[in-house]
Amino acid sequence: MGVIDLPNEVKPGEVVRADDYNALLKALRMSMIQPGVGYQRTINRSGTTLKIKDRRGSLARSINPAFSVIEVAEADGGGYEVTLEPGRVCSANPVAAAQSPAEDGYDYFIPEISGTPMNQRDVDGNYPKITVQAGETIYCKIKRTAFGLVEGPVEMVADERDKDSAHYQPPDPDDSGTEEMFQYRRIVDLDVVSGEVELTVWRRSDIDLEPFLWIGENIGAGSGVFSDHDEVAGVYNFRRVKGCYGMADQETADTVFVEFEGENIGGSSGGVGEIHVEKVDQQNPEVDPCLDKAQFKMLAPGLSGRDQIQIVNGVDVVRVRGNGINANIDFEDCSGNNIFSLSFVDGLITSAVNATLQIPGCPSNPVP
Repeated sequence: MGVIDLPNEVKPGEVVRADDYNALLKALRMSMIQPGVGYQRTINRSGTTLKIKDRRGSLARSINPAFSVIEVAEADGGGYEVTLEPGRVCSANPVAAAQSPAEDGYDYFIPEISGTPMNQRDVDGNYPKITVQAGETIYCKIKRTAFGLVEGPVEMVADERDKDSAHYQPPDPDDSGTEEMFQYRRIVDLDVVSGEVELTVWRRSDIDLEPFLWIGENIGAGSGVFSDHDEVAGVYNFRRVKGCYGMADQETADTVFVEFEGENIGGSSGGVGEIHVEKVDQQNPEVDPCLDKAQFKMLAPGLSGRDQIQIVNGVDVVRVRGNGINANIDFEDCSGNNIFSLSFVDGLITSAVNATLQIPGCPSNPVP
């Protein structure tokens, strides 16, 4: 930058020389902003403003990147009025794409400034302005749902420096996660240093969002395998499947089997009747273990033609019964006196008295 030579200060009553006056005019001309190609200069009481020209017409395209600063001017009520090149926010929408019939898988939003879309011109052909105080930052404020989808309207706002943004978290069975939150995409910082406006540009392009975070949900009845989502670690937790009390779990390459296990216990000196049939003893085991069924032997009344025992299949229980015969057997002496009785109910003896019967008139020493 060249150095501008200014004449010495003049005290009251001194004569102003022509050389000094001409030097002052030369310095003023050197300090004037000369717009180059594509720029427009505006001079008013508040000072000189330099802005980028717009190429108008239906086929014209802006030469400015999205969200770039077009103009900065002092506001009447304090602060600065900033004009931005319009930009847009694009967000993938897998929910819409999964509809039947499928909708567009992308949503597009034009941010608003005080309720007016930033690409909407007024009657004078100017874009809406956003008022910014020194030390503030212009953000694109975006509201997102728990699915990460953008929920309009998207806004351009001026707020404190280093505004914190939240990040959406998928819900889990414990109802954690973030139902809705705001993200602040930094566009430009505005500062005033030694009376001059300084801009720190953070973004000059459209904003693209991808809401592809996985979401888990337990459906149907029974215990849920999906436990929760750890928002701090970003980990999805699942419960393990553990078989117990007759159930055994077994992992294969891509399947967890939960199988029934049973065993026959106990025994007697007269032999053991095993009710449960082990899988290795089944006649025709299936190749797919999930098609197998636990097998048990049926209870039978005995050999054909011998009906001392009956098996009755009830609603809740299986009953083992006798043959339904009820009878009494009485033993009398020669005088007709009852000396002993045997009672049978359902074919089973019910007498509980031990007794020895002697037939009257039997010899004391019977012949073998």
